Amino acid sequence: MNLTKTKKKYWLFASFIALAIFSFYSFTNDEDSTYRIKIKMEQVSLESESAFLIWKDNGIMHTDTAYLNENKEFVFEGKIPAINRAFLVLLHEKMVPKVDPRAGDRIPVYLEKGELLIAGKDSLLTAKVSGTPENETRQIFDAIGKSYEGKIKTMNTAYAAAMEAKDQAKVDELADEYNKLIAERISREKEFFLAHTNSIVSMDWLRGNVNIIQDYNTAKELFNKLSDNIKKSPAGLIYASVLKQVKPADINFQAPDISAKQPSGESLSLRSLRGQYVLLDFWASWSAPCRKEIPNMVKVYNEFKDKGFTILSYSLDGGNNALAQWTEAIEKNGLTWYHISDLAGQNSLPTQLYGVKNVPTNFLIDPNGIIIGKNLHGDELETKLKEVLK
Repeated sequence: MNLTKTKKKYWLFASFIALAIFSFYSFTNDEDSTYRIKIKMEQVSLESESAFLIWKDNGIMHTDTAYLNENKEFVFEGKIPAINRAFLVLLHEKMVPKVDPRAGDRIPVYLEKGELLIAGKDSLLTAKVSGTPENETRQIFDAIGKSYEGKIKTMNTAYAAAMEAKDQAKVDELADEYNKLIAERISREKEFFLAHTNSIVSMDWLRGNVNIIQDYNTAKELFNKLSDNIKKSPAGLIYASVLKQVKPADINFQAPDISAKQPSGESLSLRSLRGQYVLLDFWASWSAPCRKEIPNMVKVYNEFKDKGFTILSYSLDGGNNALAQWTEAIEKNGLTWYHISDLAGQNSLPTQLYGVKNVPTNFLIDPNGIIIGKNLHGDELETKLKEVLK
């Protein structure tokens, strides 16, 4: 085998995986903290085939390489101070794989005491994983996501067809169905979390799926439900420290102040609008869900603008034509409320302060600058305003 060629392929994998890996420690292992991973693939028979194990320890990336042994297995073995998250990568240099090598044949695993067996036909992605507690728990969790893959794929195909046909009614219908499906999956994942509060898999899910800024109250509530074993682990201690240091953008907290330029070029801050109820709306001219919400926002603004209510929209538009696209969308849709943006897209400071990952995202802020509602769309926004503007 050409090892130079293999190393080049490996670094292609590693450069991608490094973006997804983070240091993950949990229970401190005892003195015999030996992990052993065996990979057995039916269609792998060449001694020159290779697999990689990649993990991060104290900010340093580590890699290990395994080749087929006499039992036609890839075997990794080592000692670690604590359970850690890692990735396994199987190269498909001379096999005829079912998985496109460019897509990457890789799976996450936990390095923990004991022997982990991964057995399959020709891909890690479809292999059976068994043998150590946290990895088996991970399989239970992964089964939740896999149960939705077929539905999501079908829905994406239908959505693409509706977009091509410019069938806006169908696009909106599918978008609503998709949101309900994702909400259902998240609900099931949360049920898993509550049933496995002594597992690092749950800690992993909390870190990756609950927005610690926007959903601070939920993050704190769920973290407190974890076992002492998890909370006192290095990962738990780090998470607890973040909870203490983060500035929340959640209900009952002071809204972080932001300031940016209006289309006129003059600066405007959120704080300057104190004394009114303000809907801080994060949007973008290119967002279909935002465009769908615009008629409702126009209706609500016109209904309540003379009753102590206003809207401050912050645009996530960015790129060479951002200014033109932003101002054109404002004018075309008759959006007569306040608008600001630094036209830096999702890299702007306001999006970071509010933990904004998707648009539309909004926050209803009272006259004292306290957040009293989040992501109020459609009739929910009108109902809430009628409640507070009696």
